[in-house]
Amino acid sequence: MTFWGLASVGLAALASGGGGLAVGWYLAARRTRTPEESPTKARDDAWMLALLAGMDEGVVAFDATGRVVFANVSAAQLLGRRHLPAGTPMAAFADVPRLRSTIVGAMRGGSPTARELHVGDPPVRIVQLRATPSPHGVVAVLLDVTEVRRIERGWREFAATTSHELKTPVAAILTNLEALELAAEAPEAVRRTFVEASRRQADRLAQLVSDLVELVRIEAQGAVAETELDTVSIGVACARAIDEVDPDRRVVIEPTELEVRADERMLGRVLANLLTNALRYSAGVVRVEARSVADRVRIAVIDHGPGIAEVHRARIFERFYRVDPGRSSAHGGTGLGLAIVRELTAGMGGSVELEPSEHGARFVVELARAAPNAPVG
Repeated sequence: MTFWGLASVGLAALASGGGGLAVGWYLAARRTRTPEESPTKARDDAWMLALLAGMDEGVVAFDATGRVVFANVSAAQLLGRRHLPAGTPMAAFADVPRLRSTIVGAMRGGSPTARELHVGDPPVRIVQLRATPSPHGVVAVLLDVTEVRRIERGWREFAATTSHELKTPVAAILTNLEALELAAEAPEAVRRTFVEASRRQADRLAQLVSDLVELVRIEAQGAVAETELDTVSIGVACARAIDEVDPDRRVVIEPTELEVRADERMLGRVLANLLTNALRYSAGVVRVEARSVADRVRIAVIDHGPGIAEVHRARIFERFYRVDPGRSSAHGGTGLGLAIVRELTAGMGGSVELEPSEHGARFVVELARAAPNAPVG
């Protein structure tokens, strides 16, 4: 088989997951070059080297003595180095636990070996290593799976917490229905108590499912393109949110003519969630203020409730995180409102934070300010 045919087979193997074997074939082919080979094959060599060097996956080839024969830039970065020159000994990787044992194991065992490595100081990078024996040593293919593992861990925690949150109202509904069945001969007022308790839990369950579906939809949608954002009046958006969540008219809006670049529906949901929280935990008036800072607009929702202690502030936007679980459940909260606010705001290119406040809570949403005279969506 010609070198180019061999390289083509190797690339096919690389695409199907046999990266180490593909590179091993290539390096073996290079070692068998003769001076009489044509310039075409030399160009093929240069092309193949450029391909390996430009891969996002890290590739390191070790010879039979454990020294580096070839390493691309991605491999050096994944292993926490500026570069990995040919001739680098295996001892140079003493700071990467399990790397040497994996390479040596593949070399001695004669079969591919796969492991995950933890590289660097905190924050640690998780690197998947696959070491494959080649005709002249071992080829290691490295892949950064840090983000993948973070997402997997997050979804496992999300699934576990969601399961618990769903079981709570379901169990309460079943308990109330069983009590209602046993109280069939009880007075109407007693039976009505069980019915109303079941209805409250059913409403909570429906809201929880609705919020879960909304959160998953938001995360799947990702960021909204700038071309899809509209010019939205803050005053109008606030007025609509108040109509939705504040029948008692306890929210006071500071007069403003400011406009932002946003998705009207998403901004409405952000404001409705923040106002709902403020009204739920504050017996007094809730204020909404907006001010322009450079090319951004900061929208503050301020209440005079019990406030949020410093210990909770770093986690307040996490899914299902509650400052006071008992009180939140009693008020019908699902623990997802602020997580939805964070995801929606980020999707519009903005941010949300809980600012320090002596009394009550002050949530601030920051979005891009609309250009003057832009048409309002």
